[in-house]
Formats: sequence, C-alpha cells, structure tokens
Amino acid sequence: MICEECLRLGTKMRGERVKLKKNDRRVAIKEAIELNPFITDYELCEKFDVSIQTIRLDRTHLNIPELRKRIKLVAEQNYGRIKSIEANEIIGDLIQVNPDVSAQSLIEITIDSVFAKSEIARGHVLFAQANSLCVALIHKPIVLTHESQVEFKEKVKLNDTVRADARVIDITDKHYIIEVNSYVSDMLVFKGNSKCTIQVRMNEMVKIAVDMMGGDDAPGIVLDAVKKAVEDFKDLEIILFGDESQYNLSHERIEFRHCTEKIEMEDEPVRAIKRKKDSSMVKMAEAVKSGEADGCVSAGNTGALMSAGLFIVGRIKGVARPALVVTLPTTDGKGFVFLDVGANADAKAEHLLQYAQLGNIYAQKIRGIQNPSVSLLNIGTEAAKGNSLTKKAYDLFEKNQSFNFTGNIEAKTLMDGNVDVVVTDGYTGNMVLKNLEGTAKSIGKMLKETIMSSFKNKLAGAVLKKDLDTFAKKMDYSEYGGSVLLGLDGTVVKAHGSSNAKAFYSAIRQAKIAGEENIVQIMKDTVGE
Repeated sequence: MICEECLRLGTKMRGERVKLKKNDRRVAIKEAIELNPFITDYELCEKFDVSIQTIRLDRTHLNIPELRKRIKLVAEQNYGRIKSIEANEIIGDLIQVNPDVSAQSLIEITIDSVFAKSEIARGHVLFAQANSLCVALIHKPIVLTHESQVEFKEKVKLNDTVRADARVIDITDKHYIIEVNSYVSDMLVFKGNSKCTIQVRMNEMVKIAVDMMGGDDAPGIVLDAVKKAVEDFKDLEIILFGDESQYNLSHERIEFRHCTEKIEMEDEPVRAIKRKKDSSMVKMAEAVKSGEADGCVSAGNTGALMSAGLFIVGRIKGVARPALVVTLPTTDGKGFVFLDVGANADAKAEHLLQYAQLGNIYAQKIRGIQNPSVSLLNIGTEAAKGNSLTKKAYDLFEKNQSFNFTGNIEAKTLMDGNVDVVVTDGYTGNMVLKNLEGTAKSIGKMLKETIMSSFKNKLAGAVLKKDLDTFAKKMDYSEYGGSVLLGLDGTVVKAHGSSNAKAFYSAIRQAKIAGEENIVQIMKDTVGE
C-alpha cells in the first residue's frame, strides 16, 4: 500500500507538483482505477503530471485495459440484473443498477451523435440514454414510457462522456416516477422526469404471506407497508395474518385471516412455535409450507421466525444449515450481501461453502448481479491467515468452481464496495452486523450534535443538507429490506424488529422478487441433493 501523501494526486507542496517515482506511480494508478474504474487516461495525466503515453505504458504494464474495455466489462456484469429491456436496447453502457431503486449509464459522444457543423450532441441522444435507463431499472417484464418532461441544461460536445443517473422517486398505483440527471464530469447537462407504465399478466402473480402482529410498531407500520405494496405492484397478492380488530384495509388483492394468538418478542422461540399454533407467525409459515404463498415476511421474534422456518417451512434437502443473509450499505451505494448474520453460531467449513453458494445465487437473483464476487471474512487477506475454520473454508472455496471466489476480506474494508458477497459464521457475522449498526448510529448522533453546536455549524448544515441527505440514504438499511433465511424450502424474510413502514415495504419487495425469480428452486437445483 502506498503512503497517503502519494495518493494525494495532483496536490502541490510548497508551490511544486509532487511527481512520483515510476513504481510508486504505478501502484497509485492501480489504486486510483480500483477506486474509480471510469477514470480516463487524461484525468490520470492531470493527477500524476505525466504524459498520456506514460499513462498508457503504465496501464499496459499493470495489465489494466483501456477505459472503453473497463466500461464494457462492468456493463456486461449488470445486464443480467435487468428484466424489462434487452442489453442491446440500452443506449450507452449500464454501469450500475439497483432494480426498482436506481441505475447509471455512460455514453461517449461520437461523430454519429453530433451535428456536423457545430459538433454539438443531438438532443435525442441524451434523451434516448435517459429513457432507456428509466426502463432498464424497473424490474418488470413489460415497461412502457407514458410521458416525459426534459430540460437540456448545457451543450454536450463531440468526445464528451455523459453519465446518466436515474432514481425512482415515487411509485403510484399505475406508474413509476423516475428522475434522471445527466452529467459531463460534474456539470449538469440534462435533467428529466419520466412516468413509466407497467403491464402485468395475471398468470405472473406473486403471493406473499405477512405477519401483521410482529415488530415493535406493529400492526401500524405493517398495514401501511402492505397497502403501499399492493398499490405499487399490480402482480402482488397478500395474505395477511393477525388480529381482525386491528385490521383496517380493504383491497381486492389482500386476503385477511384472523389469528387468536401472537408470538411476543420475549417468548422462547421453539416453545412459542410449538404451543401457539394459531399465532400469526405460525399460520404465515404454514401458508408457505402448503404452497399457498410464495414467501413470507415478519418483523417479529427472530428466533421464533427461524424456528418456524426450520420446523414448518423446512430445509432444502442437502442444505446442512440455513443462513441468515442481509444486504448492507457501501460507500458507493451498491451494497453487499453478508451471511451468516446469526442463524448458526457454530459452523464448519462445509457450511461456509454452502453459504457461499447460497449467497451467490441470492446476489444474482435478488440483487441482479450477473457474476458476483465472493469473499471470506478473515483477519487478513493472505490465504494462510485466520483460524482452522477459515483456512479450511478458504481451501474449499478455492477448489469450488460454482462461484467467483476472490479471496479473503478484512472487516475494515467491508463497506468499500469491493466485493458483492461476504461469507462468515453466524457468531462473527452477528457481531459485525451489530457493530456496524451501532457505529452508524453513533456517527449520525455525533454529526447531529456537531451541526447543532453553534450558529455557524447550523448555517453550514443548512448549506450541506442535500449532501447529508444523500449520505444518509446511502447508509439507510431500509432501502435493502430485511434479512432472508436462505436454504429453506420457501422464502422467509425477517424484517428488522424496529422497522418503519419503508423498511417493511422493502422486505415485502424482496420476498416478491424472490418469488418472481424462483430463487428457492434454483437453490434446490444448485445446492440441494
């Protein structure tokens, strides 16, 4: 690792630009490209104060492909994450997609895309890039653009690279509302809002069972989330289990079933499942077991839900131990899949291998990553590091060809966004998860206290409010939904006990995508006997 001073590319000391020695420069170039795969050779020239030829020679020595190739490699990995449009129909290269949430694409303005006399980009090129991106991020088979409002902010010229950022800002009972901003470097050149219509075939309906009574703020947040989910997703049906005296919804795709019992947070898990046969959680799990529902969602007692999953839904034959998986945020907003976070405190290397296989399928089908990178959590990146469990697991991972194993990863780099799936045992995973949650809360508290500490800081906070909101959104677990108990003969999603309506809605969406993608059957075919 190169020193921090060396990484301050393009800085000046005492009025003179710092120039690195060749070997140091090459290390820094590699790290700069790993940090931003889309950095251009010309930007690297500026950073390192060397010629374009030198940069190209350094890249060749490092075996790093040119920008065009790097973009294509990233785009190819993302094409498997889209459902509504073919890869060759997207205008530009898809460099990031989080289905139903956000997406990014890049397009280089070529001679075919500009007016001959002025070499200014034709407006329809920018619109086509934005429109195809809006369609691509919606995870539905058939999506049509209903209407668009666009504004061209600045001229785009020949050889410019345009980055389009699209995000869903609202979902109504009929449409997705999507905001798109396009940039050349940091300059806003195009902005627009699109309203996209979804067409649904009735034979593609997904049915989810929901525990109305589980969670700190149930049933209020559950009812709010269910109402929004059936309004947003025309291909979704809900079976809701709970106390009829607290049920207040009326919708043709919501079926309510009264339950006389409720599993409390303080209940002993196994005893509660065995004794409270008419509880909302037990009835929900039985609906999945019978095949009546494609999956289920609860924010209730974690131990009880895992027991219901094991004893009622049942394991996939051949899966030794189910794993609890969660998607955690990263600094780049992409997130990573993390398992096991508490289903099994003790694990063998063979169990970790199965976790890796299950997590790989989950990342592909739920998160839409075509070829996920899989790492093993350890105290060092070297193969020889760790205890007997991680060393044996490393050997098994390396020999297995069913997933893309990229070696060990340390806890300090988990949130850098360098890997798609991270595997560990439930004891370690639960501690890491709780530490990350606690740290995030503490940072948020300290930041708030600092901003509110003086009038000057309050003014600065007001100026930075939009940036702070963006930061908070990146670190918001509610964007990703709940945890999923993988390895069961049905989809079981555990929403956080303190979930708000947004987080529970995301958990329902997660269960719905699992049903659409037939993830349980894929796991049976891949991991099961």
